[in-house]
Amino acid sequence: MITKPFSNTKVSIVAVAVVILILLTGYLGNSPSEGPTDRIELSPTEMSERANELFRSFGYRDRPAERWSEYRYEHTLDGSHRLFYLERQSLDHFPTVIDGRSIVADSELRPGERRIAFDSKGRMVEFAVRFPKTYDSSELPNKFDWSTAFTAAGLDLAAFTAIDPAWTPISPADEYLAWTGKLPDLPDASVRIEGSTFRGQMTNFKIVFPWIEPEQERPPAPTTKDRLLISLSLVAIAVFIFLVARRVWSQFGGQDSNVRSQLMLALVTFVTVFIGQVASTPQVPAFGPITERTLHAAIISLAAAAIVWTLFAVAASVLSQKSRELLTSWNSVVSGALFTRSIGNDSLIGLLGGSFIGLSIFTGNSNSNAAHQLGSVSGLILSPFGTTILDIGWAIVAATFAFFLFSILCVVVREPRLAGILMLVLLIVFGWLAIVPNEGDLRTVVAAAVGVSFVVSRFGLLSTILTFVTAKLVINGSLMLGLYSSSTIAVAISCVVITILLVFGVLLSLRGNSDRLSDSDQRAAI
Repeated sequence: MITKPFSNTKVSIVAVAVVILILLTGYLGNSPSEGPTDRIELSPTEMSERANELFRSFGYRDRPAERWSEYRYEHTLDGSHRLFYLERQSLDHFPTVIDGRSIVADSELRPGERRIAFDSKGRMVEFAVRFPKTYDSSELPNKFDWSTAFTAAGLDLAAFTAIDPAWTPISPADEYLAWTGKLPDLPDASVRIEGSTFRGQMTNFKIVFPWIEPEQERPPAPTTKDRLLISLSLVAIAVFIFLVARRVWSQFGGQDSNVRSQLMLALVTFVTVFIGQVASTPQVPAFGPITERTLHAAIISLAAAAIVWTLFAVAASVLSQKSRELLTSWNSVVSGALFTRSIGNDSLIGLLGGSFIGLSIFTGNSNSNAAHQLGSVSGLILSPFGTTILDIGWAIVAATFAFFLFSILCVVVREPRLAGILMLVLLIVFGWLAIVPNEGDLRTVVAAAVGVSFVVSRFGLLSTILTFVTAKLVINGSLMLGLYSSSTIAVAISCVVITILLVFGVLLSLRGNSDRLSDSDQRAAI
């Protein structure tokens, strides 16, 4: 957006505000009372080494061809969270599938595969092995010593009482057992432990915590909120398809065929998502798995780029002449005019908006649930570089969608400021329907909606992208500080990117070139 240059005082205030908000977010993310309630004591490498040690001690000495690991949060009865490390091993390479936006190993445990889980202190909480389809019947089975499994879990078998088993193990077995008792760190709640063996080897061990419920065979009945959210989503999809069709028709029938802005945004999205997918997906030195996973990454990245291209193309085509100033900064970037004051202003505003949203997440009632809700903790721990780059790519997609939504509302109400207010209301409603029922905090939703609506309606596409990217970087860095209490690659990347943007924005806002593009450059960029 073409704006007046920020005064020295205003630049200083914005820069200081950004630093303060980021420092507060990092402090809250690193505070035991405010951040995640469970912290990592062993690194992923140490967890994996412990997994190998236990597999060998229980008689599974075959060297795995591939490992696949992740971290998970689970809700406890008192509202806190517990962090668990899960590792799967296979004697062959895992077949992978596309699960939404991610590449994951096939969920089914196949013959010859094994799985183990630890809590944040490295104590075993789950063990499962799928025996191969054939075995040597000439070998006489031995009696398994269950005290070894309890020792691996940090428990004393003598403190538990034998009961009838009730959970079906993942692998066939010839002996099923179960116990009940209390854990040292959960003295007020009883847990049950299910175990099984096959021919003298443990095939299943699972601590069933009080908050764990068996998977339901049928989904719960839909609520009124579910029906309302589905209805609104269907209407939004119908409107989107109509606008896409309209854009395609006008594109082929009109003379304006220069799509450099759309192409640049789609290209940036494709590169960040693709690099992030490849870098965050386990790779093995085998042609088949590498080809399969690279193809999956390309499919996801192309889909993200196509969505961004379409959203931006529709938004640019429906914006009125009065609102086209919201594209000025992005068009300057596409045209190579990077060192302008409007880009400096938008950089500072993007940093301010993103740090404000990040801080809002860590100051709501559900701040201890932030890591669980974001769902990116596992990748940040196991693949901090790849996941950080991937998060930047998805932040660009989300920012483009926000700008698209604002442009559609501008068509409806024909006034940018009124469209910004209407967008604020819609974001709060959708947030209330989708997030709050899942233990989200309405105040956090409102704060994030205010930040996004203000930036997108007043400063345009570039500021919106930087707002979403900054928010994701600030949140990721704070989560890592809360989990490790020390610097990690994710924290380093976040600090470097934010510092560069801050210095860049301050210098350009004070000493940048003229903001206005020539008419020919404007037409070429749109």
